Amino acid sequence: MAVDNKNITLSVDQVQTVARVLEPDILESASLVNNSVFEQLKINVIRNLENVNSLMVFDRKVGTTRRYRAGRKVENKVGYIHERELKVELSMNRYTENAQNFREKEPFSIAGFNETGELNAPVSEFIMRQIAIAYSSDVMSNLFFGDYEKGDDDPYGLYNGFFAHINRDINRGLISVKNHNYQVIDPIDGTDPKADYQTFVQFYENLDPKMLLADTVYIYMSTQTRQRILRGYMQTYSGFQVEGVANPEYRMTETPKAQLCAHPALGVGDCLIATTEYNFEFGTDLSGSTGDAKVMVNISPDDFNVYIFQIQTAQGTRIRQITSDHFCVSSGKNTPIKSTGGEYTVDTVTTSVNDESMGSVAVTPNQPSYEAGDKITMTATAKERHEFVKWDDGATTNPRTIVFSGNPEHYQAIFKATV
Repeated sequence: MAVDNKNITLSVDQVQTVARVLEPDILESASLVNNSVFEQLKINVIRNLENVNSLMVFDRKVGTTRRYRAGRKVENKVGYIHERELKVELSMNRYTENAQNFREKEPFSIAGFNETGELNAPVSEFIMRQIAIAYSSDVMSNLFFGDYEKGDDDPYGLYNGFFAHINRDINRGLISVKNHNYQVIDPIDGTDPKADYQTFVQFYENLDPKMLLADTVYIYMSTQTRQRILRGYMQTYSGFQVEGVANPEYRMTETPKAQLCAHPALGVGDCLIATTEYNFEFGTDLSGSTGDAKVMVNISPDDFNVYIFQIQTAQGTRIRQITSDHFCVSSGKNTPIKSTGGEYTVDTVTTSVNDESMGSVAVTPNQPSYEAGDKITMTATAKERHEFVKWDDGATTNPRTIVFSGNPEHYQAIFKATV
């Protein structure tokens, strides 16, 4: 006898129950969905963090011990203590979904219904997990580029990202050439691959010797910069050890302890950040000390066929140690990847330059969005004593006309000094 598997539309109470069952995963979506990112970059994730988590760091004064000599008096201060806070900020978003999409085939079961205590609602679970992924993407975009001072409505104003901490510590003089945790380097811009590689080698060799005592030094960079360094490495050694360079854990002969940690989360640009394992931290507060971290479901007051989902969580970042034995940053600059995909940016074309002091790019027609098949002309204009070299994909035509594909696209103009 055939079984009639009817489609049943869930009630709002049933949808709310599914949300409650999935709530722990949804609230931790930023760390769960992006776990591979945190592991690749060796970023420590702290869950159930209190509103402010304080770490007292003792900056020891080393290199003052002397060989014993009778009668010699040696007195040195041990160092000083400073506080490194991991402060979380509350963020939220609302998503709407057609109630008719929450349809399950019988037999289905939801925790608290049918006396099963089980969750077997694959369609509803799938929709809610997609909402969690969208929310986690917004939260993760702030991991390096978030700045609380940008304000409530800025997409990069959710919480302070790692670059915000670095910039503030530079302004306070805690990160500096004098403290040996800041290096002024030449641009890694792709104009001379061998020079790019040598710049990286010099950055590595100038790190504090105490940092190089670690088994691995993790050097954060954009994926673009990693490609340029590896291209210069292979050209320097005429293709030597080409095999395996795609491996994220690949080590180069002149920098044997350096693991190149490249990820789109670091945007575009040539900034290098050397650090030790789990020195960078991402924390979430699920205890509600900054406000209720939760998932709420309700029916739209304007349309009973629309469900409203609200997610709110609290998160923040911290760099535990910025002393030279754990941390060093270069003078390079990174900016977010503006064309990030998704329904709001799928029809965009964005441009940038390797250095705004060298030149600019004009786009014609200049409009917020385009349709597939539109012709777009990009013109790179160099400033005095500089010249245009190429686009970051290798093309040298300028002005350059492209046919928009309908997918988000980004082009960077590369300039160099002529003097």
